Amino acid sequence: MTAWRKSSFCNAGSCVEVQTLPDGTVAVRDGKDPDGPVLRFTYGEWCAFVGGILAGEFDPATLAARIAGDGSGGSSPARACEAPVARFGAGSE
Repeated sequence: MTAWRKSSFCNAGSCVEVQTLPDGTVAVRDGKDPDGPVLRFTYGEWCAFVGGILAGEFDPATLAARIAGDGSGGSSPARACEAPVARFGAGSE
C-alpha cells in the first residue's frame, strides 16, 4: 500500500489526503481526521475528477462563463490519467 499523499494546497492542517489501495481504487480522507471516514473511488472515477480539476471544470469563473454561454469558458479537453495520485501532492505519513 502506498503512503497517504497530501494536497499541494494544504493549508494549516486543512488537508485532503489520497492513497492508492492494493485493489487499484483510490482512497480519500480528511487529513484533520485520519481515523475518520474514507471515501473510495475507482481509478476511472478518480481520473475523471483529477482531469476535471486540471481542465478548470470546478473553477467558479469558468463555470459562470459556460452557463452564460459567452464562449470564454472553454471546452473540456480529452483527459489522460497518468499516475493520478502521484500528481496530487507531496507524499506524507
